[in-house]
Amino acid sequence: MIRLTRKELYNDIWTDTLSKTALKYQLSTVQLKKICNSLNIPTPSGGYWTKLRLGRNPERTPLPDNFDKDYIEIGMAEETHPLANEAMDEIGTKAESEDALQAESDNYVFDKENKLSFINLERRLAVEKICSNALAQAQKIKYTDEPSNKIAQQEKKLAIKWFKLNKIGEKSKISLQSYEAQSHYRLDHYISNPETRNLAEYIGEDSLNRVISLLDIIYNALVKVGGTPKIGCLVSVDNEIVDFLVTEKQDQIAHELTAKEVKELETYDKEKLKYSYISKPRIRKYDHIFNGKLRFSISAKIFSDHRNIKLEDIIDEIIIEFIYFSHYKTTVHNDIIAEEERRKQKAIKDEELRVIYNDEAEKFNALVNIANDWKTAQTIREFLNSMASSKDNVKFPQEWIEWGLKKADWIDPLSDREDEVFGKRKHADSNEKKALKNKERSYYGW
Repeated sequence: MIRLTRKELYNDIWTDTLSKTALKYQLSTVQLKKICNSLNIPTPSGGYWTKLRLGRNPERTPLPDNFDKDYIEIGMAEETHPLANEAMDEIGTKAESEDALQAESDNYVFDKENKLSFINLERRLAVEKICSNALAQAQKIKYTDEPSNKIAQQEKKLAIKWFKLNKIGEKSKISLQSYEAQSHYRLDHYISNPETRNLAEYIGEDSLNRVISLLDIIYNALVKVGGTPKIGCLVSVDNEIVDFLVTEKQDQIAHELTAKEVKELETYDKEKLKYSYISKPRIRKYDHIFNGKLRFSISAKIFSDHRNIKLEDIIDEIIIEFIYFSHYKTTVHNDIIAEEERRKQKAIKDEELRVIYNDEAEKFNALVNIANDWKTAQTIREFLNSMASSKDNVKFPQEWIEWGLKKADWIDPLSDREDEVFGKRKHADSNEKKALKNKERSYYGW
């Protein structure tokens, strides 16, 4: 059991983040968050740590003094704080899940060292310097400046052309429907086919300059680490193609009728008085307005404008994610190759074993068939010898016995004699193949 004052717990949380403090005292983030709420201890938001990392020296929310209890006892290992036990009992409810997600979001800290742990120290320091310069550049970015990267320039030209061809009504920032509500096929086709991608398809025209400015910084930084940007939201990093998607969030608003739609409704109102079968025009209820909040997706990793934090504040994290994900793809690719090689070697070994097995089985079956022939020959000889020594030998004349002994010699693999009628016997063949069958009569001399 550890006894802490509110001030000590407050200092821990504002020094090491909520999640690290929770780990220190063997609690979950949600448990510690509930304890802080019960003791009126303020916790930092995710923006606090980002601003601190950017060197902005954000202010802490002061610890309120007017509280009845000035200390707390937190159980370690098997002993836990009563409020922690209460929190554990509530885990699994919807409210608890929301608290957990909010706590993790507020206290998320991008782990550069872990993301770049696969590269050597010299390159890691170089990457961190490039990312730091990119971050500094993003803080004083001017969206009106033309991009210096050639791919970013081409992306901008293609986007402007797309906007001109796809203007909707008077405002190009209004989409007919939310892109999230569009068919899954269209979005999947967009993501999986670089040649059909257009940067402008899922952002508003007002956000184009900002997106291009961000891409210009990202592309230039990735070029310095050996990357190669390509048209279609692709970047080649360490010989791996990393694709990304830039989208803009949308607000849903009530749809304002156009002049054409008003006319269609007026026509409908007149016609329905005459004809009962007239269908009402299908007019959407809502428009979806781009709201300026961007999302930058690299595979399942999403970077978003969030509260007081913009993509410009975490552009170094985006650059590092490109490098990390290319390594991840390489690792997965190598694992796939290794697995394919393992399967290939296993198939080769299985085939070798199959050949050996079949060869052994064939030899063994042949041995059994030869042994059966020998046994059959011995049985015939014993029978015929018994008949020859029998007193009543009228039914089995000597001529027949001699004929039988010759057939026994033909069956016997040790004698291996050729019969004048049956020819050479194939002792290793199965009994079914060696069975003597009547030959069919040929009516055409074939």
